[in-house]
Amino acid sequence: MTEQEPTKEQISIGATNASDLPKLYFNNFTIGYSPVDVMIRAAQNGMPIVEINLSFGVTKQLAFSLMAAIEEIEGLLDHPIEVAKKKEATP
Repeated sequence: MTEQEPTKEQISIGATNASDLPKLYFNNFTIGYSPVDVMIRAAQNGMPIVEINLSFGVTKQLAFSLMAAIEEIEGLLDHPIEVAKKKEATP
């Protein structure tokens, strides 16, 4: 069998097989921050399921990437994605 070149996704996750990673779905979140990082606490149906701490740089890059994805999706759907209200960070 011939080995194939790894995809960009495979390279970005290193040696971990994507199918081995935990899969999470959340429909709510809160954001907090400290002098050194940002915390996202994700919840499913009101129950927290994970807390993620990110550096400021990663947080900003994530925000840019998410907005680019949303803009692309809205373009494909030909209408804006509605949200209940804008979330604001809490210290």
